[in-house]
Amino acid sequence: MAKKSGKSRVKRTSKTARHAPSKRTASSKPARSAGAAKAPGSRKKSTASGGSRTPSTVARDQALSLLAFSHKMISDMLSGVPAEQCTAQSGPVTNHVLWTLGHVAMTNDWLASLIDGRPGAVPKAFESLFGMGSVPVVDTSKYPSLAEVRAEFDRGYERLVSAAKKRNDAELLTPPLGNSFGFTNNKLDSVLKAAWHEGWHIGQIADLRRGLGIRPMMS
Repeated sequence: MAKKSGKSRVKRTSKTARHAPSKRTASSKPARSAGAAKAPGSRKKSTASGGSRTPSTVARDQALSLLAFSHKMISDMLSGVPAEQCTAQSGPVTNHVLWTLGHVAMTNDWLASLIDGRPGAVPKAFESLFGMGSVPVVDTSKYPSLAEVRAEFDRGYERLVSAAKKRNDAELLTPPLGNSFGFTNNKLDSVLKAAWHEGWHIGQIADLRRGLGIRPMMS
């Protein structure tokens, strides 16, 4: 009887052991500690989506948007003046259309050079005709053709936009490449000052249009 009883206990113990859950099965997976590394997949996803590693262009794009607005406005106002009146003045000190086109072309080209570091590209004659201290005159023979000046006006703007678009915010917030004579603080400021400068001349053109009897664009 003793042997039978012992055999029976052994069987019960074995049966219980077979059905008892192991410690690994019974316990849940350990929680990741606060300092545990992220899964490689999540890191790749963050990098692929850009995240904070993508260079910012917010300030650049806002400045270019402002410049595009002011440039379109000045272009529309200048285009509204008939070609035969390109040197007409409503007063003895009024800036006429031809002078304004050349002056803005030269200014934008110079501001672009402060960003891309390249020399100015406008014709040398523009300095005396449209630069600081120049005085508008009525005699059209003193100037290049309206088409030539208009082409430089468009080219100067396009150069400035192209120079800015090749750089992000961090790059544009570095000092200008050249002597700005205190006019700009950094490369981004060159874009903002160009927009401000064109806005300055928009007001002058508005007065010129009224003086010449041309319907105003804004009342």
